[in-house]
Amino acid sequence: MKRGQPILSTHGPTRALYGLALLLVVMLLAAFVALFLEIGFTKLASGQAAEVAAETATNSWGSLAGILGMLFGLWFLCRSTIGNSDFLLGWRTPRKWWFAVFVVSAGSLAEMFYRTAQAVWPGWETGSIEMIRESVQGGGVASALSLVSILLLAPFVEELVFRGWLYSGLVHRLGPARTILCTTVAFMCFHMDPHHSAATVPLGLFLGWLRASTGSVWPCILAHVLNNFLATLGFLELGFAVEAPMAELYLGLIPLGALVWKTRQSLGEPRVLLAQGRWAPEVHNRLQGLLDGPPGLACFDWDNTCIEGDIGDALLWAVDGPDQSLWSAYEEKIAAGRVAEAYGDAVCVLSGRTRAEAQALCQRVYEEGIAAESITRVEEQVSLMAALRQAGWEVWVVSASAEPMVRVAAASYEVPPERVLGIRLMEEEGRFLAQFDGPILYGPGKVQAIMEHIGRYPDLALGDALTDKEMMMSAQHAVLIGTHRTEMVALAQEQGWAVQPRFSEQSA
Repeated sequence: MKRGQPILSTHGPTRALYGLALLLVVMLLAAFVALFLEIGFTKLASGQAAEVAAETATNSWGSLAGILGMLFGLWFLCRSTIGNSDFLLGWRTPRKWWFAVFVVSAGSLAEMFYRTAQAVWPGWETGSIEMIRESVQGGGVASALSLVSILLLAPFVEELVFRGWLYSGLVHRLGPARTILCTTVAFMCFHMDPHHSAATVPLGLFLGWLRASTGSVWPCILAHVLNNFLATLGFLELGFAVEAPMAELYLGLIPLGALVWKTRQSLGEPRVLLAQGRWAPEVHNRLQGLLDGPPGLACFDWDNTCIEGDIGDALLWAVDGPDQSLWSAYEEKIAAGRVAEAYGDAVCVLSGRTRAEAQALCQRVYEEGIAAESITRVEEQVSLMAALRQAGWEVWVVSASAEPMVRVAAASYEVPPERVLGIRLMEEEGRFLAQFDGPILYGPGKVQAIMEHIGRYPDLALGDALTDKEMMMSAQHAVLIGTHRTEMVALAQEQGWAVQPRFSEQSA
């Protein structure tokens, strides 16, 4: 590792909890510093300590500084953790935005929890709600900062922390239900004031459910903003608050009932269904279980995994001479165990060509292979990729064949070129060189390429050969496709991978 290079950690439960602790420390330090400076500057200006203390108690400088401190802490954690912000903070395209409006139900129930806590534990209140109310009603700069914090900054940062960073770190180990419970407890403890914490329970459960249902943190932010907006209307005493407890109960139960009615099918049935096709029943059940859970990253090998056949071999045959010298040298290196070198040679046949020329050659080779049935599409993999994308997964192809060749083939499966990783050649003056731009995607090279270009280990990996072993071992779930290699079958049994027989040997 180069000097000065940050040490990166994976984003599991331990990292998520340590990160949460760090964020809380940073928040408190930032808040104390801001309050100290505010008190000091005001004291110098007025010289009246009592008046300063009263003014400081009603302004939001400490709260604003704490929120910004947490935002800085999140930035630091994301930079020092394996993964990108889409994965770490849940910045994905949500499945359904409209679920967020049912926060009105959670907000009404939260009011009931708050009043119950006041009645049961009257002496436990620290006055945080009243301090927020006074800060909002005070007017001036402090009031404006309070409104910005309450309506925008706090929902944004808190959701990135609890339904983003913490949720993503726990869900693959604990599952959605226990993760929702854990994030709710953490969210409750974060608010400190016992009465206020009690009020956050229904809101935390709802926001966790929203994160699991939509696969994204954005609806959680929207719902949190809406909840705080409605609460602020009550603080401003504009006449929008409903004072009768029974009326609040009805406001809570009616939308909640509508939510259950609207989502009754999705609560009892899979959100996205995978066609059975020629999938082995056990493999199909495992894949369906992944589709029913939170979205993640899926990495597919290509040759003899997504297709039956080898596009790398097809390309080599297409450019080889009548004496088949290229193919003979390739087979000799494979037999000698120089697999990575052989794969590199098979890609270097594109050297000297422009990108457009290579694209045209690869397109012709792929079409001819399909026509001659030396390359066969596997419709089950087409359906699986489509189902994963529909469920919010990122789908990538990671292959040891030439990247231009893989991109042409993957396009027929609707995989965009920017989500294809193959062996790359360097370019000079618009033409490919016989030099590699990055690792040979063989064995550990596949994992290296995944980390360099995607930034995190896969949640699901599918492969067929020893060349895919490291990629499959780096994933939380793996499917071994159609291999007869005893080493890989034994490894699959040891690791608990799903094993799918060769598709052409199965009946639909």
